[in-house]
Amino acid sequence: MDVAGALLATLGLGGVTFGLIESSRLGWSNPLVLAALALGVLSLAGFLWRESRAPAPMMPLSLFRSRTFAGANLLTLWLYATLGGAP
Repeated sequence: MDVAGALLATLGLGGVTFGLIESSRLGWSNPLVLAALALGVLSLAGFLWRESRAPAPMMPLSLFRSRTFAGANLLTLWLYATLGGAP
């Protein structure tokens, strides 16, 4: 099990989510929001770095070489982004 990858993914997704949620209440310039977003982005970058070098990665990055897999994930991202922005 890739424990380091799991921790980095959790910190990354949690940091970005927390920062985006709290930005509406505290504002984008609040140090807590900026710190959460920075922690999230850096953790996600660390996750990608870790997964590219792990002997048994949690998410093999080679999956994204498949046009079908990458396209389906991109379409899902756009779908949820659109639904999230709808009133």
